[in-house]
Formats: sequence, C-alpha cells, structure tokens
Amino acid sequence: MKIGIYTVSLFRQVTGIEKVGLQVAKALTADGHTVTWVAPPGQFAPIAALPAGVSVEHIPYEISLDHAAQLRDIVKRRELDVIVAMTTNGVASTFPVALDGLNTALVFSE
Repeated sequence: MKIGIYTVSLFRQVTGIEKVGLQVAKALTADGHTVTWVAPPGQFAPIAALPAGVSVEHIPYEISLDHAAQLRDIVKRRELDVIVAMTTNGVASTFPVALDGLNTALVFSE
C-alpha cells in the first residue's frame, strides 16, 4: 500500500505528533508499505533519520486552494492509497478538497 503521512512541523520544530509519525512510518515500512512524508520545508533536519524507504515531499503551510491543489498533485503523482493527516488545525480543511473525486482514503490522527 502507498501511504502518505502529513505533519506541519517535522522540518520546522519537533512535537510529539512527529515522534509518533516516525514510529508509524517505521512500522509501515517494516510491513512492506511505501511511505511518503508530506510536510512544509524548514530549517531543521528531522529529529531522527527517516526510516529507510520513506520519501519526502515538501508543501508550503497555508490554508488555501493552492495548498489543496499541491496536495492533490502529490497524491496523484505518488499514487497514494491513503493519507494520514496528523493535524487538527485549519490546514486540515484543505484535505477533503484535495482528495475530492480521488480513490484515496483520508485518516485524521492527532
């Protein structure tokens, strides 16, 4: 399965959700899934090396139709089966727009 994990701060600051996301990514890749981490760019490296097999896509942090279009492009290009949005802030409102009409499941988790 091709899985996307979205967080807002892996490359800007480290919070508990990023630590959980890294554990989830490690478990998913160990089970043979392909994982793409989607996060805004930033000045920091991840808190730990991303698990082997996890690729990264950067997307600006904003609440806009442009954000939804960029997210949609990533989902289509990577052929993601599911995206796990590890956020409950306003940017989460762009996910239903981005995935409209696609056969991609959306899971919110925080």
